[in-house]
Amino acid sequence: MTGVEAISNGVPAFKKPESKNAATTLIWMAGILIIFFMGISFLADQFQARPTEGDIDTIISQLSRVIFGNASIGYFIVQAATTAILILSANTSFADFPRLASLLSRDKFLPHIFAFRGDRLAFTTGIVALGGLAAIILLILNGDLQALIPLFAVGVFLAFTLSQSGMVVHWQKEKRQGGEAARGATRSQFINGLGALCTGIALVVIAASKSLSGAWIVVLLIPVLFLMFKSIYQHYQQVAAQLDVNSVVPGANVVPGSADTLDLNSNQPFQIVVPIGEINRVSLSSLKFSQALGERVTAVFISDDHEAILNFKDKWEVQNPGVRLAILETPFRSVRRPLMAYLDDMHERARDEVILVVLPEFVVRYWWEQILHNQTALRLKSALLRRPGVVVLDVPYQLQ
Repeated sequence: MTGVEAISNGVPAFKKPESKNAATTLIWMAGILIIFFMGISFLADQFQARPTEGDIDTIISQLSRVIFGNASIGYFIVQAATTAILILSANTSFADFPRLASLLSRDKFLPHIFAFRGDRLAFTTGIVALGGLAAIILLILNGDLQALIPLFAVGVFLAFTLSQSGMVVHWQKEKRQGGEAARGATRSQFINGLGALCTGIALVVIAASKSLSGAWIVVLLIPVLFLMFKSIYQHYQQVAAQLDVNSVVPGANVVPGSADTLDLNSNQPFQIVVPIGEINRVSLSSLKFSQALGERVTAVFISDDHEAILNFKDKWEVQNPGVRLAILETPFRSVRRPLMAYLDDMHERARDEVILVVLPEFVVRYWWEQILHNQTALRLKSALLRRPGVVVLDVPYQLQ
């Protein structure tokens, strides 16, 4: 049944129309699942196949031995197919957990770095985190794979129950709103309610029967994860409120603009580059500080999303910071490489000038909150410090 959540989590990966193609795939998979489950159950009853102690010989192995003969080609084909399915099932976690984590990150329930795509266009942080967590769990369990089954079973049926219950609530909201979306809501609500009831019963049975085998860990882990997600979300909400340009924050340390121009060195000309990711108090504070240092200030915005660029232009025109804006639309999802290329181009055109890169950076109140943010400024600093003709200047913004 692992394919159910694989398809649910991977809807954005389908071709358009995503939801229709995912639903068709899910129907086919459910049909295959029903046929396999009923067929194996029938054959197990007919041939009196029973689980062996320590699961040395599985039900499928016993059935294939009886049907095809011991050590026959058919027997090994069935075992090879079973192994391939298990490998694919294990790979499903590494394919879909990073994508699911990116969605949670986008909604501010996980650190933003989980939404970052690496140069290979994969959610690298999610893959590394899942691999590390899996290794730690295996070390704790001393490599006993059988001990993972109760954890897996409780987690799967808990996810099914919660998702089906959530759909019941969703259809109830649709019925209240009325209109086209309310058509068929009652029927869908009944189907999801029945599914939640069935998986909920299975969840209670498994949790009760396997509690001493480690199932209690998942039951305890769910509220812990909920509190963690809630804390992360509240942190991001507080940060957004303090960075909002239109909000009034007592004691906010916005650097005032200055009409005076301060030269770093009267004998050597310089120009200032300010990389910014969005219009907020941090970026505006850095731009005003840069204007106080010199007149030749350029704000640089880098993105691979054309719609995000259009939205940024609109916000820029509203705020009108009074400096030159350079927009770099790039196929890369990393800002480091396009920024380095832009600085190299500036250096080639004016080799006798120093490039002062002003990095906006906000400082969180507690050290552990720092891991919730992407560390973009830190990565840029590490890349810029060794470049000739470039001076890096941090403009910290202390959050309350």
